[in-house]
Amino acid sequence: MKKYILIAGVNGAGKSTLYQSLQSLHDVPRVNADEILREFGDWRNMPDVITAGKMTVKKIAGYFENPVKVAQNREFLTYTGTLEGVPVTVTSTGIGGPSAAIAVEELYECGAHTMMRIGSCASTSPKVKIGDVVIPNGAVRMEGTGNHYLPMEFPAVPDFSMVKEIEAAAVQSGYPYNIGVTITKASFYSQTAPETKPVAKELKYRWEAYEKGGATSTSMEC
Repeated sequence: MKKYILIAGVNGAGKSTLYQSLQSLHDVPRVNADEILREFGDWRNMPDVITAGKMTVKKIAGYFENPVKVAQNREFLTYTGTLEGVPVTVTSTGIGGPSAAIAVEELYECGAHTMMRIGSCASTSPKVKIGDVVIPNGAVRMEGTGNHYLPMEFPAVPDFSMVKEIEAAAVQSGYPYNIGVTITKASFYSQTAPETKPVAKELKYRWEAYEKGGATSTSMEC
């Protein structure tokens, strides 16, 4: 069975540096969204980030057997095919929960039954280091999209059997991984520059509380 290696992290986290330092990876085909973005744009420009996401989807689809472009509209680009004989689909979801929710709902209506987000995240704990595989077993709902589906008190947790399968794959591959709570935020810069916001005191309090509670990573779509 083929092995697929995921090296995740925010822009500037050191993904490329890690890749270059591991000689064993140099002959492995790879898809690096940061490198794709640098070829034409700036990570601080959101339209460029979305375009890079679409280009990443195309590269991932290149590993499919008989890939077929199904649709493209705004930030959503979808390819389908098979991977080792198993029907699979890859879709770009744009940035944030509302955009991801649209993709999930429409993919479900098209027949998708098992979904996994693959993307970058930031570490909020010494337990997660550059190059680690992050497998969330729950999410802090620091966003608003989830409230349109379930009450706030309902826990945001993934399918347990799927978590165990992903963990088994990480163990088999021999790469460091972390299973823990992630923080799903609705604003990128309220984490990186909370002091610039009118609610800075509240933001700093919440981030500190989440980290003290044991959250190990954060993103905007998980």
